[in-house]
Amino acid sequence: MNMNVQNRNRIGTVTQVAVRRPRRVRRVASLLMTLAFAVAVTFSTGCATKTQNGALIGTGIGAGLGAIIGHQSGHAGEGAIIGGLAGALTGGLIGNATDSTK
Repeated sequence: MNMNVQNRNRIGTVTQVAVRRPRRVRRVASLLMTLAFAVAVTFSTGCATKTQNGALIGTGIGAGLGAIIGHQSGHAGEGAIIGGLAGALTGGLIGNATDSTK
């Protein structure tokens, strides 16, 4: 009878640990999938000008970094949006400067 109680305690402990981890693992997996998707879209799409390329690459990088930074404070989605917008603006300005010099 004691052996059954010990097995139940082990199972209960394992279950409690397993319940805590998937939530965190899902967040990290979701973050990594979003980052991988942003990188894939960024590098698979070509644009006509350096301004467009800069904005596209900046959006991908900014969204990825914003999601990572936002994830640390529990706001990955908002961080990705803000980072994407800031990256698009910065990348577009850099690309426009490159286009202007030619």
